[in-house]
Amino acid sequence: MSGVGPAQAAAAPTATTECSPVVVQKSTVAPEVLGLLSAQTAWRSATGAGVVVAVVDSGVDSRNVHLTESVAAGTDLVTPGATDGTGRTDVSGHGTAVAGIIAARRVSESEMVGLAPDATILPVRVFVAEDDAAEAAGTAPEPGRIAAGIEWAAAAGRGSSTSR
Repeated sequence: MSGVGPAQAAAAPTATTECSPVVVQKSTVAPEVLGLLSAQTAWRSATGAGVVVAVVDSGVDSRNVHLTESVAAGTDLVTPGATDGTGRTDVSGHGTAVAGIIAARRVSESEMVGLAPDATILPVRVFVAEDDAAEAAGTAPEPGRIAAGIEWAAAAGRGSSTSR
């Protein structure tokens, strides 16, 4: 498995393009944090295989090429009737970015990879966005819904309801 070690991360240029859930881009620069966390060394012992990580956030877009194979069916506690109800919708991109940091798989022509690239992501959509429109629509982050999402994820983990 090729990757970036501390020396390569230090020498790698810093990406300056803002992340967008609409524009597909492949990073030509490995995330600096992988070098800082000695990911190459960690991957010799563990890559996240067999581990399910709940991302309680804005959902996870499973169409992201780095995540297509890693996102299980979760839940949507915000707009389940307007989506497929699995949490695999993310209009703001925040949950997808978080999932990528955790479990992005390697794809050709991209240096992006997560810290645990063999982990499975369980998306738990508890908000749509953090802007004024979401606030007005009642789809912004709300403590009770976040708590319900954490409880759902814990129950799903005990019941292994993470089918793809």
